[in-house]
Amino acid sequence: MKEEDILKTSFGKENPFRVPEGYFEALESRVMNNLPEEKASIRTVAKEIPLWRRLRPYVAAAAFFGVMVGGYLIYQKNNPEAPLPSENVASMMQSDDYNIDTAADYAMLDNEDFYAYLAGE
Repeated sequence: MKEEDILKTSFGKENPFRVPEGYFEALESRVMNNLPEEKASIRTVAKEIPLWRRLRPYVAAAAFFGVMVGGYLIYQKNNPEAPLPSENVASMMQSDDYNIDTAADYAMLDNEDFYAYLAGE
């Protein structure tokens, strides 16, 4: 507040800006006289929507559908279907034995540990 007091003492409290006499009384009439004349007829204009704006949702839907179908086809090409177990039971039994042996080797279990686990001891 010290700075404010210094400013008031050096410049005073008087407002240096003044409005001419009768300015606001004649303001409305001056503004209205400067406006262009408005035509009495009111017409409605239909807003024309460009073709691209009308078709944009359909193009987006078609692109999405194309990406989904393309992704599915690529997935099917890279992942051929495996034969069902009922068709090839012997190979399935061999692969299960191999997987169990691999898991037992990985867990470092010998036969005694494996039997104890199965027996619930």
